[in-house]
Amino acid sequence: MAINIDDVYQKVLAIANKEQRGYITPQEFNIFASLAQKEILQQYFYDLNVLARTPVANKEHSDPVEIIEEKISPFLAQANLVYDPATVSFSLPQDLYKIGSLTTIGGTLIEEVSAKELTVMKSSPLLNPSSLTPVYYFVNSLLKVEPTTVNAICNYVREPHRPQWGFVVINDQAMYDPNPDKTTHFDLHKSEEAELTYRILALAGIAMQNNNLAQIALGMNKSVEQSEKQ
Repeated sequence: MAINIDDVYQKVLAIANKEQRGYITPQEFNIFASLAQKEILQQYFYDLNVLARTPVANKEHSDPVEIIEEKISPFLAQANLVYDPATVSFSLPQDLYKIGSLTTIGGTLIEEVSAKELTVMKSSPLLNPSSLTPVYYFVNSLLKVEPTTVNAICNYVREPHRPQWGFVVINDQAMYDPNPDKTTHFDLHKSEEAELTYRILALAGIAMQNNNLAQIALGMNKSVEQSEKQ
């Protein structure tokens, strides 16, 4: 379930306006909201890397890896890659955030190798890439697949949709407009609403050079962390 962007904006405004700590315009909020959402998505992969190196006690109802993977699942996507003969490479999806895996249409895994490893593989008839053992690698950010006749499919994590608090101006005041042409809600799991709020406040505090907001955000962060550990 996605997070309603107006719910978050109203919470941010309520906290920021308390004791006249400052007003955050819709334009500023939308910028901070986009940054905060990307920060949270990036944190998922950092946490997964840490968990992979840290023994975790068995918890019957709260496997942290499963919880994070569930939160990442809305961002999973798949696309057929298009071959560009001019660059002898495949075009990556425009909304790519992180590659998961490459496969052929038949489901064969395309293994990632370095350009140096590929040179070694090509020197051996047994290791030379084929339609049964395809590989991919990068050269100057270009995705190369060997052999080039392979039809590649990319399983990946997409970029979050840019959140947008849509509004109309009435009597010089910005009023929320839920029209889908103007408003885009967060892609994140509903459980991340508190995290989003404090991160947006922290970004606003930095931009406005307002230490009070930064301190409030820090306090909210500690509260969220404590609740997650319970």
